[in-house]
Amino acid sequence: MADDVMAEDRFWFLIDQTKPGDNEPPRQLIALAEVLRPLSAAEIEAFERAFRTAQKQAYSWDLWGAAYVLNGGASDDGFEYFQRWLVSRGRKVFEAAVANPNSLADVVAPGTLCKFEEFAYVPGKVWTEKTGLDPWKDPNVSYPY
Repeated sequence: MADDVMAEDRFWFLIDQTKPGDNEPPRQLIALAEVLRPLSAAEIEAFERAFRTAQKQAYSWDLWGAAYVLNGGASDDGFEYFQRWLVSRGRKVFEAAVANPNSLADVVAPGTLCKFEEFAYVPGKVWTEKTGLDPWKDPNVSYPY
């Protein structure tokens, strides 16, 4: 079904498998691709929908304020990249921050850039590898953005 969203527990399990422990974004991008490659195209689409659902959960003025403070500003794009970063940190950090943005003070080291634009591009790239279709170039191809 086109509107299937991956189960929340499975989504967060997959995200947690990508965290290299040293908070190194390039390694996490590689790890996310490795985690997604064994999935079917439909499962990757469901992952994408779950990712977008999590981003929507992180859309609040309080979190926008946290993004502003942590990153020294937060445009609309900057806030979106902050939301992606927040998802990439895993379920525990994400849920704590959604409930109380001040919780980020306990997990973010001073000087840490809390943006991760590229994290959201990986599922689409893996889906394209798997299907041979490119939704960015072919208007007849549907992918859940």
